[in-house]
Amino acid sequence: MDQSWFQHDPEQGMLVELHSLSKAELNGRLGECTAYVPSKERWAVQLLNADASPSQSIAVKPGNLRRAPPADAADLAFTAAEKAISILSNMRSEPSGRYSEADIERVHMLFDEAEKHDWANVSVHQGRGDLAMMRGDMAGAVVHFRRAVANGYNLKGADSTVVGGAPGEQQILRRVALANALGNLDDLDGESHQLRQVLAVNPGHVHARLSIGQNLRQRGKEDEAVPEFMMALQLPNEGPGRLADEVALSQIRRAAIQQLTSIFGKRANQLSRQRQHRASIEQLQKLAKILRESLSGPQYDDKNGDEVAPILTGNVEHTEWNESTTAVFFGAGGRQISQTEVLCQLVTDLARTESNMTADYLELGERSNAEDALARAEAALALHPTTKHDKKMQGRLKYERGKVKEHEGDEVTNAGGEGATERAAALYNEAKEIYRASHKLCPDVAAKEAFGRAQVKAHEDMEFVPGPGGGGVARVKPGRPGGVRLEQLP
Repeated sequence: MDQSWFQHDPEQGMLVELHSLSKAELNGRLGECTAYVPSKERWAVQLLNADASPSQSIAVKPGNLRRAPPADAADLAFTAAEKAISILSNMRSEPSGRYSEADIERVHMLFDEAEKHDWANVSVHQGRGDLAMMRGDMAGAVVHFRRAVANGYNLKGADSTVVGGAPGEQQILRRVALANALGNLDDLDGESHQLRQVLAVNPGHVHARLSIGQNLRQRGKEDEAVPEFMMALQLPNEGPGRLADEVALSQIRRAAIQQLTSIFGKRANQLSRQRQHRASIEQLQKLAKILRESLSGPQYDDKNGDEVAPILTGNVEHTEWNESTTAVFFGAGGRQISQTEVLCQLVTDLARTESNMTADYLELGERSNAEDALARAEAALALHPTTKHDKKMQGRLKYERGKVKEHEGDEVTNAGGEGATERAAALYNEAKEIYRASHKLCPDVAAKEAFGRAQVKAHEDMEFVPGPGGGGVARVKPGRPGGVRLEQLP
């Protein structure tokens, strides 16, 4: 029988057979590759006894190893493993998240039985890895997921005669599971290696792209992570190992948006603090584009399951969304975990992004652009019945609206001319009342300070002197009577 389809280079966790050794008694023995020692150019192999229990470890050249042939009782192993996996599946789908120790013991017994028939059985190690993850044993999960990968059929094609279907597809899933476990153990190098193996076969694997992006971000390589998150968000779900579950795909896309929102938002905030407002606006514009495109996607339906138009259909000011429209996402086991929360977060993020842009434009003295950004922020918040009643964001946008009005008053003051003082005072009083409304919606120190500042600017006997690093000092104008009493917000 030609077994070339079955043979692959040794890797950690693989069951191998020793051959062509000078110690004849070792030839034909089975063992697990546990580590490669580059300095010696040998694999550390943990030999297995007849009962599949480990014995001594020896160093063996790769040329004296080959993947162990399929077990004679592989079918019996799969039968026992499938019973254990069925119990595991029921445990995971239990709404309470609780399971008995008797169930755990039964699963272990079935896996032990399967392992006696076939130590390298992929289903056994995948199942043991899943169980370890459920119980928070990340180190154990890595051991078994690694064995599942090493004893699978690798990423070198498929053989339809193999139990479990096309090995290429299944092996991708195993490597993704192993990468996830390695990442949970903070083994970023190991996680990256497994994900790169997946992408070598399917460069468009969106889950792997998301995970690579997260891996890079943990390493502090945000510039490299951004393209990965963009690919996870935008690439078509195609090729080997594609996500068959559209709901799971939506969750991957959403996770990519969250990462991008965090990255661009953080960058913009840092640039704004450094008074690099133009650069901050560029970051916010990129983020706003991503959020708008996401809200224009076909990922929403209504309570009747009927397809609806995307939330953004051109001009945001003329977009409406009724009370019945929801974004539906599901968790493990098909349990619905959100209807409107995910959608409303996107809408709120868009409103906040445009609001931040408003603040940067005002710092640059570009009131017209600030008004446009604020109008987009207000329109975004009104997209959904839930978000348009969000008092915290309403207060935030009112605050920015007050700043726009105050800046308009500053422009009139700086321009001077006949009647400028009166016109400016009227604008400052408008700003003061907007700040009052903002503070009433969502009490905030910034709104209180702005209320006092606008009040001072509107007062005929007082003036506000800006400070070099922001803020400023209120004082009585020279020659004017003292004892001015100003209103204080609660």
